Amino acid sequence: MAPFNLAASALLIGAAFAGSPWVLGLFVAAASLFVVSTVMRSERRFSLNAAHFAERHGGRHLIVLGESVIAIAVGASASNPSFRGEWLSGVVLALVLVAALWWSYFDREDRRAADKLVAAEPEQRSRMGLLGYWYAHLALIAGVVLIAAGIRQLLEGHSGMGLLAAAWPSSCWATSSSDG
Repeated sequence: MAPFNLAASALLIGAAFAGSPWVLGLFVAAASLFVVSTVMRSERRFSLNAAHFAERHGGRHLIVLGESVIAIAVGASASNPSFRGEWLSGVVLALVLVAALWWSYFDREDRRAADKLVAAEPEQRSRMGLLGYWYAHLALIAGVVLIAAGIRQLLEGHSGMGLLAAAWPSSCWATSSSDG
């Protein structure tokens, strides 16, 4: 797995220094390496400590949810609401949404998934870890990031900015709006 990880890391570092037209292509190339690694079943030779692996993914999910709370706070502090009740309702509902996302992940489902991972055979455990944790958590994280970006955009009042522009650094996207 090391060659795929090193190559993907090099592509991501290259994306940090590349100009705008190349950034998205380098991100896609890095992601493609992980797909190729999965198809080639390179995880078969990888030993996985299931309990530790599951705990780390839960910790990563907590960090992402915490970052979404920070995005809510930044969006709320940057706004100058004309109607305080609507603004306050938006902030409260955004925090309730984050709490619901936390609850949906950590209410027994994380423990159930970890128990299945621990009980699996070693080769099957590696495959489950890759597909069931790594790729599934990437989708969860992407969803939380897009939700947080949308909430921040809403609270800041930037209705002209696209959701992707709010979620990704401005150097990745050429925006024509004055607030992006």
